[in-house]
Amino acid sequence: MAPGKLVFEFTHDRLHVGDDIHIGRFYKIVKAMAWYINGKDGTTQVAIKMVNDSDQTRANILRGNLLKEIKLLKRLSSNRNVTKLLGCCTRQDPVYLITEYAPHGDLKTFLTEHRKQSENATGGFSQNHLLSFAIDVAKGMEYLAENKVIHRYLAAKHVLVYEGKTCKISGFSYASDVVSDHDFFEMNKNCLPYRWMALESLTQKEFTFESDVWSFGVVLYEIITQGDTPYMDMKKIELISALKGGRRMKEPDNCGELLYETILSCSKTDPRSRPTFSMLLKTLHDLNNSEEEQILHKKHSHTQLE
Repeated sequence: MAPGKLVFEFTHDRLHVGDDIHIGRFYKIVKAMAWYINGKDGTTQVAIKMVNDSDQTRANILRGNLLKEIKLLKRLSSNRNVTKLLGCCTRQDPVYLITEYAPHGDLKTFLTEHRKQSENATGGFSQNHLLSFAIDVAKGMEYLAENKVIHRYLAAKHVLVYEGKTCKISGFSYASDVVSDHDFFEMNKNCLPYRWMALESLTQKEFTFESDVWSFGVVLYEIITQGDTPYMDMKKIELISALKGGRRMKEPDNCGELLYETILSCSKTDPRSRPTFSMLLKTLHDLNNSEEEQILHKKHSHTQLE
């Protein structure tokens, strides 16, 4: 073994499993205390992801997906804006994926709770704070693209908020090293995040780095609106028809023209016309360094796509 190399394999008896954090359709995440994990002395609070499905056939598939996610995170966890894998239990069931614990939870809930708690429209966050969240997400996604990984399920609920309000990409259950995976689409067709999906993903089952950019545009909308979800009044078939007809997300309140144009650029019909994550990062940094009133000012003359 190379000096300093981390050993990810962990044992169940060194974990004290606590309360549920999130229970999803296929997986659940729980709090836990881990003894001597990731080279640290004593105990560390962690999060554990595990299969949550009583159907044995489907559970076996999900177990395989979880093992793939563990393998993927082993090579991605060195990035500051990707959730860090601390360990895993794979030699006996149940399989556990063990990550660092996010004290502020997911970005979607974090934003909406702060908005509700505040009496003013910005929910206590300045536009520069919101842009810093977006920059963190873009950095994480740029890193994924550089490592040839397609996330395919990017949404604010799959971004976790850590100490210092640092945002990190999570939710890698359906991430892939390949461009298209029809098994992913078929297994999850009844619960696909269609409001976040690119038009070509919805109509042709194509998942690419460019479709991740489309999803990022929706996340950017979620951040600027502090938790709103676009197209809430539309069902999947209605949305596909509307997107084909050119409809895109409405301009949020208190969103400047350049920022709204950035959101729209992510959802261009031709995937090749969308910006890369590196280009988006530059734009967001430029906006973050601009005068605040320039960013916040809403251009009422700007035509919205509704």
